[in-house]
Amino acid sequence: MKNTLQAYLPEALKDAANELIAAYESLPEDKRETSPGGKARTPKALVAECAFMNLNMHMLLESKQWPDFFNTEYVSENEKLQALSWEELKAKLLEGAENVGKAIAAVPAEDVDTVIQYPWTTYTLADTMMYPYWNMMYHQGQIIYLSTMLETAE
Repeated sequence: MKNTLQAYLPEALKDAANELIAAYESLPEDKRETSPGGKARTPKALVAECAFMNLNMHMLLESKQWPDFFNTEYVSENEKLQALSWEELKAKLLEGAENVGKAIAAVPAEDVDTVIQYPWTTYTLADTMMYPYWNMMYHQGQIIYLSTMLETAE
């Protein structure tokens, strides 16, 4: 039994990434870069955000401090990810899930209750370790919801 986040999350992250990919790929190709209602982020933008977080969350896990990189580079790095082909973005999402899983597995048990100051609040390291998984599952749900809305519109 995998009874710690460090044991459970590395494999769960890969599963969540693959489920997010499946949700995205279930959308008609002409809807993958469409903004629902003209205001919401596109499905590809949601996947790009998850890839960004997965690729960069190790900085937060290792330093236990909010990296300035998240404030200064998020928009430009996310735009670069969105500009990739789907195959390239999918590879980045999977690479990030693998890498953040390794970073999580390396967190010492005695550190999980460490409090980290985020710009808007505080979270424990355990909360932070869960974020990439939660984020991918949340955005998977958004994409599936959009898919159901597209089905009812037809």
